[in-house]
Amino acid sequence: MDTWTGHVSWRTEKHTRISVESDASGFGWGRGGAIIPLSDKDLTVRDYWSQEEMKLHISTKETLAVVRLLEAAPAQVQDCRIDLMTDSQVLIHTWHGQGSKSQELSDATKALLGVVSQRNLHLELFHVASKENAADEPSRYLSKSESMLSRQEWSRVQAVFGGR
Repeated sequence: MDTWTGHVSWRTEKHTRISVESDASGFGWGRGGAIIPLSDKDLTVRDYWSQEEMKLHISTKETLAVVRLLEAAPAQVQDCRIDLMTDSQVLIHTWHGQGSKSQELSDATKALLGVVSQRNLHLELFHVASKENAADEPSRYLSKSESMLSRQEWSRVQAVFGGR
């Protein structure tokens, strides 16, 4: 800390409070993963994990889902309090400083701290049962238009029907 030259901005005295729901599954995150309620409508954000991310433990994915959600939030989601509903007790305990033996989870938690600091947010995490989490089911939805064949299966199709 002796050599740190940065600063932490004071939160402005606006009382904006946003309640958000987030979830992760084996292949995706968000509402369709995550819901960000805005003044005129709710913003729904989601995406799929990369091949590398699919290999991560679900606790790390739950944490990365929150990181991605906050990164995808519009610019006005800053200098405010975020109440985040999650079904991940591990995420809650790790965020509240109880640590983790997993380097991947620690790295994901550091990324979350970075986004929270950058946007000057006060992040509060609340546990909600999976069946009561509105983001749970949509995070598990796989659209037919967003699915694809594995390379092995595509090669089999090419062998039978030809083409490039």
